[in-house]
Amino acid sequence: MVWTNQEDAWRWRLKETGAFSVKSAYEKLEGLVATDDLWGEEEKRVFENLWKNLAPSKVVAFVWKVFLNRVPIKHNLALRNVLPPDESTLCVMCNMVEESSIHLFLHCELWGGI
Repeated sequence: MVWTNQEDAWRWRLKETGAFSVKSAYEKLEGLVATDDLWGEEEKRVFENLWKNLAPSKVVAFVWKVFLNRVPIKHNLALRNVLPPDESTLCVMCNMVEESSIHLFLHCELWGGI
């Protein structure tokens, strides 16, 4: 380690210049999504279009919460012991599969999924 009198500075490693850009962050996330086996083609398509739309930032933030499974749906509530142990975690709309963010907002046929 070399000690210098220079001030510390933040450096963004995804760009040679060290400057942060939304584009470089998006490209990194896009690379992670492309290699993630947990997401299907529909989820990847929604991700690709997420940043290319004119939706308000709060809508984009909500979509991120859906993708990261941070919406208070039955599965998450059960994990946090908010639901009683005997409460069903099946989708409240179709009552066929476990309610997850991805199912509820993308795949549930009764709720308006894709």
